[in-house]
Amino acid sequence: MTRRARGTWWARNRLGVVGLPVALLAALAASSERIPTYLWPSGLHAPQRAPAGEWLDFADDYTADGLEHTRAVRVRVDSVEPAPAGWTTQELPDGTVGVQVRLTLSAAPDVPLVGCTLALRGADGTRYDHLPGAVADQGFSPCVPSDAPGPMVGLDGSVTPSDAPRPATWTTSPVVLVPEGTDPSEVVLWWEMPDYASFALD
Repeated sequence: MTRRARGTWWARNRLGVVGLPVALLAALAASSERIPTYLWPSGLHAPQRAPAGEWLDFADDYTADGLEHTRAVRVRVDSVEPAPAGWTTQELPDGTVGVQVRLTLSAAPDVPLVGCTLALRGADGTRYDHLPGAVADQGFSPCVPSDAPGPMVGLDGSVTPSDAPRPATWTTSPVVLVPEGTDPSEVVLWWEMPDYASFALD
């Protein structure tokens, strides 16, 4: 009996080899569609804008007590100026200065606003975040009154009410540390990324 000679490996697998690049491209395309889903919430991508001195009706979504809610708050940047003398009893790091941001906010008393982040952006795009623990004499949250912050959402998603009711409208004056010579061009405020409030400075 005569046996038929088997072809080379390339001949036997030519269809698979030809289809391999197509399969790889399909796999990469499928995975790339999921990348924005995972990474999108990790940055500030969805601005809600207003010029400094004007009200911004800001809204974002948050989860509390297992339910989705909308956080609605009005925000206005009243001024951005060098921090007044004596604003802190702590010695500042060399080469830094304090810039005071005066904010006016308004929201329903049951809206959780503790945990916001405030920042200044320089003309070159560098962002300088407000760090409550970095310098003494600052409130723990830059967007609420320290004596009546309102409700707070814990790490477990539960809501803790405030001991004192938060007023309907209030002002705060947090100070952001920036390098000497920095010319701020934007005030940025956010609770849940990717949404953020953006206020352009003159």
